[in-house]
Amino acid sequence: MINKKYDATSINSFSLQMFSSDVNIIQTDQNQIVIDTNAIEDEDYEIITSERSIEIKQKRRGFSSFNFFNSTKDFTIYLPYSLSISISIASGDLSIHRDINKESRPDNTKVTPSLDIKLTSGDFELRKVICSTLLLSSTSSDISIENCSFSKVKFKVISSDIDIDQTNLKEIEIQSISGDVSMELLSFNKIIADLKSGDVNIRCPKMEVQGKLKTLSGDIDVNGVKFSQDSSLPLINISTLSGDIDIDGKFAEPLNVIIPENDEVIKSKFENSIKKEDKEKFLQLMLSKKIEEKDATELLKSYGFSEEEIDEIYEEYLFRKMNMEEENG
Repeated sequence: MINKKYDATSINSFSLQMFSSDVNIIQTDQNQIVIDTNAIEDEDYEIITSERSIEIKQKRRGFSSFNFFNSTKDFTIYLPYSLSISISIASGDLSIHRDINKESRPDNTKVTPSLDIKLTSGDFELRKVICSTLLLSSTSSDISIENCSFSKVKFKVISSDIDIDQTNLKEIEIQSISGDVSMELLSFNKIIADLKSGDVNIRCPKMEVQGKLKTLSGDIDVNGVKFSQDSSLPLINISTLSGDIDIDGKFAEPLNVIIPENDEVIKSKFENSIKKEDKEKFLQLMLSKKIEEKDATELLKSYGFSEEEIDEIYEEYLFRKMNMEEENG
């Protein structure tokens, strides 16, 4: 096991980009970054430092030197809670939590500016974190969040389930293709969820809200929450093409908690690579007929594709479809 330490007094951001790696992030009060790993530096990964940031990146290797039978690498990394964190992992799990040996509950004065997460074929677990902005893009993942507070949350997921428990937030936006959403929110101001296929279950305080619920193939059940036309009320907008919507106002009243402020525009560091992978995933779903051609355009727009990009995707889809038909006779 390798142990490396860095002074973090002047550092404000940490990033990691790896594959076939399980990563455990522990947030602390210390002005120090500690990296424990069984991976080999300069062979498996490299550490890039600058005045304000530290980055861990997968070491690029030639094809001849790549070992297809390498085992998963493990990283345990201790970070000051005040750092912005950007992490991209393919084929590996990620967990982030506060040092639970020192805090029984999160301290609302200790805020992480942002978490920017991109996962492919790996699970994500977040515990006892106070964060201004959480951005998460995932494919084939299980997402578990517990006892956290956020200002803004944005999920773009494919074939991923989302489970949020005992959490406070101001705004959450979810775009999902195939996957269930379960949320236990102690307080919120805005919930927007747009699902292609999946159930939505929300447990929240008894309250009056504005908004609308829509499912084309499924049931809607609301208890303890009253929908109104008053635009000053908290918002719930939920739409699913195939799935049930269940909202249960089970708590006495919203908690008066401190949630970090953030009015900045949300943008992921991994936006270009996310869009590239989303494009390929959409093509696969269309070719396998899990997404109908007539539904694809609106879904692509909701995932941020321009009309020009959508035209290019359709051209590629038709080309691949024609080749498949020729191969199948």
